[in-house]
Amino acid sequence: MLGVGAYSFTPWKVVWEVCGKKTFRPVLFPGHWKANQSLQAFIPATGLKEARRILDELRQPAIEKYLLSLQMQKAP
Repeated sequence: MLGVGAYSFTPWKVVWEVCGKKTFRPVLFPGHWKANQSLQAFIPATGLKEARRILDELRQPAIEKYLLSLQMQKAP
C-alpha cells in the first residue's frame, strides 16, 4: 500500500490542505485521524509537545508567505 508506514499511526499529526488554497492553516489532529493523501499533507509527531512545537513553527507568517510564492493556489 502506498502512503502507509509507521508515520501513519503516530499519536499526533499536524495537517494542512495541499492544493487550491490561498491560505495555509495547519491544524493538530489526534492519531486516529487518517489523511486523504490527495487532499491533505501532514507531519507526524510522537508526542503532544512535539506536535504543538511543529504547529507553532508552521504557523509563522514566513511559512505561508513562502508557500504562496510557489503559486500553487487556484487562479483568481
